[in-house]
Formats: sequence, C-alpha cells, structure tokens
Amino acid sequence: MTFDPRKISYQELLEKYWGSFPTWLPPGPGRTNAAVITRGEAQRAIVEAAKRERERRTGDPVYVEVLPDAAFYPAERLHQKFYLQKARPELLRELAQGDVEEFLSSTAAARLNAYLKGMAGEEALAEAAREVGWDVETLRARLKAGDR
Repeated sequence: MTFDPRKISYQELLEKYWGSFPTWLPPGPGRTNAAVITRGEAQRAIVEAAKRERERRTGDPVYVEVLPDAAFYPAERLHQKFYLQKARPELLRELAQGDVEEFLSSTAAARLNAYLKGMAGEEALAEAAREVGWDVETLRARLKAGDR
C-alpha cells in the first residue's frame, strides 16, 4: 500500500493494514514477511504505538516489522498476484487484453488476487469488475468456475 494523506489518515491506513492479513501468524515457509516501511521518526513512533495497541487489544503478538524508508524492490513476477496467475491463467490473459505485465500491476489484478485468496469480499470484486469493464456476475462465475 502507498500512503496518500489526502485520501486517508495514517492511523486509518494502519487499521486497514492490520486487518488485511493474520498479523498473529509468525513468518515461515509459505508466508511472506510483513513490514511497515516508515518515513521518519514520527511515522515510526505512530506505527510502534499502533502495533502495541493492537497487541494489547487482541492479546496476540503482531508479527510485522517496522522498517525505515529504503529502496523497495517488488517481488519477482512469479510471486506477483500469485493466486490470479496460478488459479486462473486463461482468465488472467483475457482480462489483460494482451498485456499481462501491465495488468498484473493494476489495482484490478490486486483486488481479484485478494478475492481469490479469500482476503477480500464482494466490494473488491465489484470494484475489479468495474475497473476491467466486466459485469460482476460474469466475473464471479468465471473466477468460481475456473478456466474451462
């Protein structure tokens, strides 16, 4: 996620982030390491306080590293939108309309990948359908049925 203070407060962004995956599961095989990259001491302090508050509120540890801003390198293509690439390769090519690389970097692909993984619901599916210009029922059916 990229933070834009014109669209959401930093605290709201953190709440969405904490709720977007099981923060109580430690890193390990088959799991991605989670991190919040901060810009400056003020953001780091906010994140650390929010992390402690979440741990206090849930009673569970939060396995999320807090790191200073540094160069960011996206994961290899193989790992980009993994569920969409592996579960529905034909649908991916159809949605991409010839440019799979560009589509994989789109918000629609991120929403569909999260939907397939079970990390996003109907709202994300509806937004993705709108973004790709498909009817939501058609897209849902294609995602559920798989490629035939």
